[in-house]
Amino acid sequence: MLCVVPKFMPTTNPELDALLLILRNRAFVPPHLHKKSQKLIYSPKYREKLLSETVYANIGDEKVRLEPIDVTKDVPCVRKVVQQAYQMMKDKKDWANLPAIFIGAAGIKFPVNTVLKQRIVAAAVLNGRSDIILECIRQKTFTKEEYSTIASRLIFELQNQALACDWEEEYTEKALVTAESALAFLDEKHYHVKTKSTDLRGRPEIVGQVLELAAVRASKHLGGKDVDRKVETYAKALLSTLENGIGKHRRDEHFLKNLVPVFYGMKLAQTVLKPGSPIVSQLEAKAAGLETELHERAAKLQAESPDCVRSTDEIMTVTDL
Repeated sequence: MLCVVPKFMPTTNPELDALLLILRNRAFVPPHLHKKSQKLIYSPKYREKLLSETVYANIGDEKVRLEPIDVTKDVPCVRKVVQQAYQMMKDKKDWANLPAIFIGAAGIKFPVNTVLKQRIVAAAVLNGRSDIILECIRQKTFTKEEYSTIASRLIFELQNQALACDWEEEYTEKALVTAESALAFLDEKHYHVKTKSTDLRGRPEIVGQVLELAAVRASKHLGGKDVDRKVETYAKALLSTLENGIGKHRRDEHFLKNLVPVFYGMKLAQTVLKPGSPIVSQLEAKAAGLETELHERAAKLQAESPDCVRSTDEIMTVTDL
């Protein structure tokens, strides 16, 4: 029988270690104790007894020492502690505890909310630990309902960071593989959705960003050749998603943020694939229409908020390759 309360590994930060210990001992452990043990740790009349004597209880195969907990001040807010914890994760080693944090929180029926998880995903990618997000996915720390949001945020941050790294070869390759893995998990029972309308692979802004990663890799690092046909694969997938249009309901700012990379992915893919081929012709036509809409949206947004938004040309060249 395995312990139902995940354990944390030592980090490079003593303060983070102390915070995680509080999270485990005061938030994760108590709900898994027998009711008699819970009475011991929460009741003020047993406080001195627990401080002066060593009292243990079993949780699965783990023997846990019981410590008094004052419910008025000792019980931490899980959300706040998790937020503090990830902000203290500076070294790559520190991020290894992320799956345990998510599992522990879910185990006490107090899961980390999706908004906070998105911020954590962004921070992990920025700190070079997109692999730990994949590990969280493998360990099913995300629900089916939130997975599309988490995976789309992961892919967006991967593409954004690859751009920030000037499409460095190793990072671009890793970003592509990670993005592909995130999409592949949609086939697993835990994350699988039954309707195409909620499948990430049917959204142009998602497929298009993966296409851009594949196209950049082929253009910059594979001699301009689509050696493994990934550019062709994602170009066809993108064209399929565009059959019903892009989605006119999207807010201008959101539309630009997500579709500018798609546009450049389409443009670059044309230079990698066979000139004059049907797929290149389709990409040219779709890219022309998308470019027009991007310029219109950028101009509208810039006119509405001239002091807050970059010029149209700046927006359209932000990912220029």
